[in-house]
Amino acid sequence: MNRDYWPTIGWCSEKPENLGMSSALLANLDQEINARYKDIHSFLIVRHGYLVFERYFKAYSQEDRHPVASVTKSFISALVGIAIDRGFMEGVQQPMLDFFPEYFPTEGDYLKKQITIQNLLTMTAGFQWRSGPRANEQLIDRLRRSKDWVSFILDLQVQGQSFGNFQYNSANSHLLSAIITRCTGRCAAEFAADHLFDPLGMDKPPEIENQSFTQTDVFRNKSGGWPKDPQGNSIGGWGLALKTRDLARFGFLYLNDGQWDDKQVIPQNWIVDSFYPYTPEYGYQWWLRHVDGVSTFSAAGQGGNHVICVPQEDLVVVVTSKVNARWQDRWLLVEQYVFPALTG
Repeated sequence: MNRDYWPTIGWCSEKPENLGMSSALLANLDQEINARYKDIHSFLIVRHGYLVFERYFKAYSQEDRHPVASVTKSFISALVGIAIDRGFMEGVQQPMLDFFPEYFPTEGDYLKKQITIQNLLTMTAGFQWRSGPRANEQLIDRLRRSKDWVSFILDLQVQGQSFGNFQYNSANSHLLSAIITRCTGRCAAEFAADHLFDPLGMDKPPEIENQSFTQTDVFRNKSGGWPKDPQGNSIGGWGLALKTRDLARFGFLYLNDGQWDDKQVIPQNWIVDSFYPYTPEYGYQWWLRHVDGVSTFSAAGQGGNHVICVPQEDLVVVVTSKVNARWQDRWLLVEQYVFPALTG
């Protein structure tokens, strides 16, 4: 896509009316966040490549990194696409166990041999994973206390009734991160620095060695970073912390079919595949949603952290929030204020 500039060095701003948006409705959005959404830290809108709305709350600023929880998963997906394009992996149909030759499933674990990269990407691997917030937190707590996260996950049973069906599970994303390490010789954070963050002009998050972090410890890490498991794999399911404008760069990359300036950072076909509904609401670690006939694609994390891409409107919306915040649907703000503000 032809752009008159690329925000590698910095974003340019423009008045909303000059880019087909209503300043009055965006002012109402600002008032609504201040009045009712006490846990939002930042809210940013990019239209046609320009910043038209950027607000920070609770003493946060452009320079703060925000722990964005499961938004991390969408970054892992991007790195898998880059790794496949560069020949480190054969493709999405490659068996997961190709990358863990030291692991031998039991005779009754025949389904584990059938799990592919695509199953991990689409959350259809079938690993036994408890549903519900409390049970999920307990299992994640057991995972982070284990001495070998990959072995812990691979030892989980694969349930026949679940294999091939969607079940949201951070373990899938962590295996993808470990696979990136295995096939490239570099952890996801290191691989991303050269092949994703640098080309986009993003500030690289510092790597954090494993220190038996709880999820809450990672979520409260305002200084930023990307923690690792005990074996040196970047945590795949959560943990990444980035600046709001850098999250917008990531969304803008996907909005431009993986192209950045004159470079194809992510293969275009990977963007298409990532947004395909393998299950009604999920692609390759991206959530799919239709609003008034418009297709939206969201990297989403706990507490209401979002990077929302709306190709039809050439729009990116970024929301950062307190990760363990009381749940309030940030999509209400998009549906009630952002979309109505579009005037052409």
